[in-house]
Amino acid sequence: MAATFSWMGTWSSGSVYGNYNVVQYQGILYLSVNPNNFTSTVSPATDTTNWNVMLTSNTGTSGTSGTTGTSGSSGSSGSSGTTGTSGTSGSSGSSGTSGSSGTNGAQGAAGSSGTSGTSGAGFTTVANTLDNRILTSTGQPNTANAESNLTFDGSNLGLVGKMNINQQTLTDGATIAWNMLSGANATVTLGGNRTLSISNMVSGDTGIIVVKQDATGGRTMALPANSVVVGNGTYSLSAAANAKDVLGVYYDGSTYYWTVGAGVTGAQGATGAQGATGAQGGFGTSGISGTSGTSGTSGSSGNSGTSGLTGTSGSSGTSGTTGTSGSSGSSGTSGTAGARGFQGFQGFQGASGSSGTSGVSGAQGAAGSPGNIGNAGPQGAQGAAGNNGNTGAQGAQGAAGNNGNNGAQGATGAQGATGSITTGSNTQVNSMGVGTAATGTTGQLVATGDIIAYYSDARLKHNLGVIGDALDKISKISGIYYTQNELAEKFGYVNYDKQVGVIAQEIEAVLPEIVKPAPFDIDENGGSISGENYITVQYEKIVPLLIEGIKALVARVEALEK
Repeated sequence: MAATFSWMGTWSSGSVYGNYNVVQYQGILYLSVNPNNFTSTVSPATDTTNWNVMLTSNTGTSGTSGTTGTSGSSGSSGSSGTTGTSGTSGSSGSSGTSGSSGTNGAQGAAGSSGTSGTSGAGFTTVANTLDNRILTSTGQPNTANAESNLTFDGSNLGLVGKMNINQQTLTDGATIAWNMLSGANATVTLGGNRTLSISNMVSGDTGIIVVKQDATGGRTMALPANSVVVGNGTYSLSAAANAKDVLGVYYDGSTYYWTVGAGVTGAQGATGAQGATGAQGGFGTSGISGTSGTSGTSGSSGNSGTSGLTGTSGSSGTSGTTGTSGSSGSSGTSGTAGARGFQGFQGFQGASGSSGTSGVSGAQGAAGSPGNIGNAGPQGAQGAAGNNGNTGAQGAQGAAGNNGNNGAQGATGAQGATGSITTGSNTQVNSMGVGTAATGTTGQLVATGDIIAYYSDARLKHNLGVIGDALDKISKISGIYYTQNELAEKFGYVNYDKQVGVIAQEIEAVLPEIVKPAPFDIDENGGSISGENYITVQYEKIVPLLIEGIKALVARVEALEK
């Protein structure tokens, strides 16, 4: 930080001076190096403890004055005039006139001046001489350099570059005193809750103070009266033990303007990786199912009766009883076709034979290889159908096996894929995307296609009439621009964009059927969560009102056109 020099004019004995005060004494500039205020009673030329030479002339010191010559002797007094003669006695005669004074003797000649003292050595060589530059020693005898970056014009001391200034350490106490004459760069360690006091700061001055917490931490420090934190901010020290805050201050003559820089907080450590989720414990093995009872074997099929020879039609022979079904034999060769005889009379249908009892179903035999197709014999009379065999009894169901013991629950497995939602699900989601990704905005549904809901079919409605006074109702509602307020944010809404809409209370006054409780305020029993009964509007159901309003306007226009 650059130092601030204060020009104090000509040095005066008994005056109070502070650090970086500049005075002039016997044509030489002196800089105070005492960091504290002090009363100066010894001239800067002599008091080298508190003063350093800043600027001196390039001439030597004057020699001592010669001794003053002796005064000339006084001239001799003029001779006295002659005394007048005495008058005759009697009346006193007039006094005689005084004799004129003698002329003064001539003044003695002035003594000769003493010889001048020898001139001091001074600087015999000065480099870079230009007006107002301050001389500094080069370290070589009788040689100086006029510094271009350090100037003094009789009122203002200029410095271009950096000046190293020792930081003053302030004394901790209930009130911490910061004297700007002792340095505008300061530090203090707080041992308790403190108040800062600043002195000797003039308009345009700046300063920096480093405020440290002690090993306990949590200390506070109140700023001086008439303090303003830049940016209308508030001032709060870092509370951690041994924490540091850097405060900068500018003073405009009435107000202290502060900038506050907290000590650097270390970067937050990276979040540790989440422990792996244990695999989901396996389900206990199901109990062994009991074996199903064996199916009864099917009875073997009976042999087919031989076809009667075709001859004269006689009475039909009785059908042989149907034997039990056996395994299908290979087809026999067809007999040679006999000569066609006369068609006999159809015989009587034989009585149905009783069905044999069904045996247990045997395993199905392998299919025999097909026999050669024989010649078709004459069709015999159809025998009576045999009775169906009885169904074999079903085997008893095997007893259910014992349930296996439940396996021990394993560690929590990785989260499975999201379960599907069925038509019987009662599901609440945060947001939903249909044909696209969900936005993540609470309560928002987005879709890439049309959203089709409810019904409008006339066959499902009783027509109670059209909406009356549509224009009057429309005139009582407003289409508005709006932005949400802070109260809406308390219910999870964070869209502060400009939006368009209607006012539910206005709609409720003219079309209450389309005003519903706001979903965010409905509990599981249909009541108001907040107790404020917030409401919303079914926007799509405003359309019927607009339709009737347009029709009313059309009727008016047509009436005016007639």
